[in-house]
Amino acid sequence: MTYYERRRKEPPCEDCENEPVPLLAANEPVWRLWLLVQTQWRVGWSLVGLDYPAVFAVAELHGMGMSPELFRGLQTLEYDTLEEQREEWEKRK
Repeated sequence: MTYYERRRKEPPCEDCENEPVPLLAANEPVWRLWLLVQTQWRVGWSLVGLDYPAVFAVAELHGMGMSPELFRGLQTLEYDTLEEQREEWEKRK
């Protein structure tokens, strides 16, 4: 089980129920590739962004042709991850 799968099962607060939103079939390829590329981050003091040459290599290795839709989906997940990281840093200040 990946880090992201574990996080989805943890309630966000003590009084909350954590009902995961079902994954739409159209988003399954993006999610599968997203899980495969979690070791392909460029890192400085923190996450900087995905290493896209490595992402393309992982996609090719797994027989997933990179389409504009798949690429946009990855960028959306990448942005969301970086934004979540930024918010966590802001809380620590």
